[in-house]
Amino acid sequence: MKHIIKILVTGGTIDMVRSPENGAVVTSPQVTAMLENLPQFRKLEIEVEQFSNIPSPHVSPQIMVDLALKIEQELARQEVQGVVVTHGTDVLEETAYLVDLIIENPKPIVFTGSMRTNTELGADGARNIYASILTAASESACRQGTLVVMNDDIYAARDVTKVHSAHVDAFDSLEFGPLGTIHDEEVRFYRKTPSLEHIPVRSVNANVALIKCVAGMDGSLIRFCLDQGVAGLVLEGFGVGDITPWALESIKEGIRREIPIVLASRCPMGGVRSIYAYEGGSKQLETLGVILAGLLNGQKARIKLMVALEYIQDIDQIRTLFSESKL
Repeated sequence: MKHIIKILVTGGTIDMVRSPENGAVVTSPQVTAMLENLPQFRKLEIEVEQFSNIPSPHVSPQIMVDLALKIEQELARQEVQGVVVTHGTDVLEETAYLVDLIIENPKPIVFTGSMRTNTELGADGARNIYASILTAASESACRQGTLVVMNDDIYAARDVTKVHSAHVDAFDSLEFGPLGTIHDEEVRFYRKTPSLEHIPVRSVNANVALIKCVAGMDGSLIRFCLDQGVAGLVLEGFGVGDITPWALESIKEGIRREIPIVLASRCPMGGVRSIYAYEGGSKQLETLGVILAGLLNGQKARIKLMVALEYIQDIDQIRTLFSESKL
């Protein structure tokens, strides 16, 4: 049987060009042209489908779910060896992590994108797609969860984040580093994904807010979110997960209302830990009932809470789900 790699095109910079008239970057389908015109792609068994053509800031949680279900549908085809998704880089890590959480399949799922359009000098899109196809076709990529391939590095969707707004090496897994790399046409894995989670849902509860804590912050933003009827709340606290004492009463109110409140760190590395027992400290917050996000950053914690709320309503069970993010 012929084995193929399915490519789902969703949009983003990889599917755009820079206008010669005014320098603005505009949507213009490029992925199919890349695959047709470069000789490296002609020897590959690939199948391309335009799922959408939108920049990633336009990708909603519902679109993420629809994409996940489409990926699942393609992986169910016996001839499909793996799936590559081209995606805008701005929220790529969030979409990839949502897919990682809700799709359970041993076949490789690989997300990629580009930091430069196909018409710019040093364009990175074609190489990123090629490296992603090689990864999706590799036996070593099986049972690794959803992967992100950028700049010849392979990352776990749970751990990767966009660390630079413009450079081609814009992605990194700061806590762990890459899982592997692509050298010429050889896919090399150095290690396996630390842990894989699966939350079997077909939709998510997108009514989850994310608030970044800043010096002197009071509880007004938290209170506003509670009064607007959020289903859940993620806070990015200072350091290991501390907040100002002036925001504490609003957090207590959220807990009284039985709204799950998840605490992440606004630091790029280290995560949250239950240490400080002073007013607003992470130890006190955990004692009050706040859920610690472990090593997940704020945007990943929000994705996980959206998925978890669709699966279970019990806050203690949600807490247990987040305890798995410590590794």
